[in-house]
Amino acid sequence: MKNVYIVRHCQAEGQSADARLSDLGLNQANKLTEFLIPKNIDYIISSSQTVIRGPKDG
Repeated sequence: MKNVYIVRHCQAEGQSADARLSDLGLNQANKLTEFLIPKNIDYIISSSQTVIRGPKDG
C-alpha cells in the first residue's frame, strides 16, 4: 500500500516568499525529518520558496 504525506511548511519568520524558518520552525523541521526518514519515501514534491529550504546559514 502506498502512503501520501502532506506537510505544510514549518514556522517561518514572516509571510514573504523569502522568509526563513524561525528557531521553532527549525525544531519542527528536525522532528519532521526524524519522523519521515524511516518511511522509505520514494518522491518528494516541494515548493521553491525559501521557507522550505531552511535557515539563513544552511
